Amino acid sequence: MNHKNEDKRRPDGSSPFQFVGLGFELVVPLLAGLFGGQWLDRRFGTAPWLLLAGVIVGAISGFLSLYRRIVPPKGTGRGGTS
Repeated sequence: MNHKNEDKRRPDGSSPFQFVGLGFELVVPLLAGLFGGQWLDRRFGTAPWLLLAGVIVGAISGFLSLYRRIVPPKGTGRGGTS
């Protein structure tokens, strides 16, 4: 029997690779805002304003994505109970 392909889950059901995904969810929007803002600044000559706006929007987007992933959603049933 080959045990190399076994699921690498921990006893609580989580995978160590899910934390890599969380890091990407934070970093990718931030870098997209950084490079997008830098490109727009070079194109329109507005340095550093669009770079700063891109970083802020990217950071907010990344943190919201991370927050939605970490915090479980509250019940969506009517009457306030789930």
